[in-house]
Amino acid sequence: MAVAHADPGAALAARIERRVDELARTAVRAWRADIPDAAALPPDMRENEHGHAARAALTTIRPLLAAVRIRPGEHPADADRQKLRQFAARQAEEGQPLAPLLAAYAICGRVLFDALRESARPDGQTVLPALASRLMRANAQITDDAARAYQNELAALSPEQADRHRGYRALVRDLLAGIAPARPSLLAELGLTEGAVVLAVRFSGEPTSVLGTQAVQEAIERHFGRALPMLLEIDCGHVLVPHELMPDPQGPALDEIAARIAEIQPSAQVAAAPAHSPAAVPAISRTVSEVLRLAGRLGRPAGAYRLADVLLEYHLTRRDESAEQLDALLAPLAERPELLETLRVYLEENYDRRRTAQRLSLHPNTVDNRLARTTELTGLDPSTPRGVALLMTALALRDLG
Repeated sequence: MAVAHADPGAALAARIERRVDELARTAVRAWRADIPDAAALPPDMRENEHGHAARAALTTIRPLLAAVRIRPGEHPADADRQKLRQFAARQAEEGQPLAPLLAAYAICGRVLFDALRESARPDGQTVLPALASRLMRANAQITDDAARAYQNELAALSPEQADRHRGYRALVRDLLAGIAPARPSLLAELGLTEGAVVLAVRFSGEPTSVLGTQAVQEAIERHFGRALPMLLEIDCGHVLVPHELMPDPQGPALDEIAARIAEIQPSAQVAAAPAHSPAAVPAISRTVSEVLRLAGRLGRPAGAYRLADVLLEYHLTRRDESAEQLDALLAPLAERPELLETLRVYLEENYDRRRTAQRLSLHPNTVDNRLARTTELTGLDPSTPRGVALLMTALALRDLG
């Protein structure tokens, strides 16, 4: 794509280029406010429609911003337009409606122009009419491309294929919600009559791109060698895997699928557990989702996670009357952050005072003095098994907020 370096529109677009994700989130909020029927939808449908709008916004904002930087007479790079067409076609393939997609395009154009207008310095106000014209042309092209790609894909799909995609997604939604499937015959067709391995995926940090999410879905299906019922959004999702395809979901198979997904999305965290009946799917999905939530909350890296990896933290989040007392154990250190930090590093270094001192750039005697003061204030000695157990538990509970 050619860029005119002297073009003030290009300079203005460059100022907000880092705000693409923020603008996409703004567009989604605007979509929810502007679509009259959105608030009236049932919660499950509203969440589903919200996901479509979010994915459409993330797909659209960047190419629109690129269009602002194009001089008159030039056209968006074909690669950008191809990505938009692929996304629209995928929406048709999955049985998603066209209207929310087109609405998201219009709202993205408006949100982007508002950001350009707010970012324009006094000397940039004169270029706003020209930028508005560029945005309108680009949005019209995007809308036309999307509608054509959607309709072409819809025409190419057999009724059986379209029905199958809709049925798969509906089956996952029903099973996750604990609702009897609208089409119970799919359970036998997919080998799920005895339940399934519930595979949860979470993309840590910023949500992944729309095309990245689609690539993850394709990678999962390639790994297992068949189409699977799944719901993947821009930040997380679930896949139902027949038991025979993943007989040991806590073993190396989990690491293998995590590695395959990491080739597409390096930030992905993955967890899985078996549900031995369709009725058990909701509880198991909550468990594996909670494992990933805790891994993310604790700042763990991408990869495969089992319940055993966050067992203490998982137990602590099932809060009861003991939680407040555990949390109170560290209250005397609230005004002494240096003591809390020394205690944390000491436990992380397996009670080695010299390594603790090295990490904190302290003399070992200073470490000893701080640990002794911690014992005085809390009544817990980090050199005894009981003291270590209680202090580690209290620290974990504090980390979880």
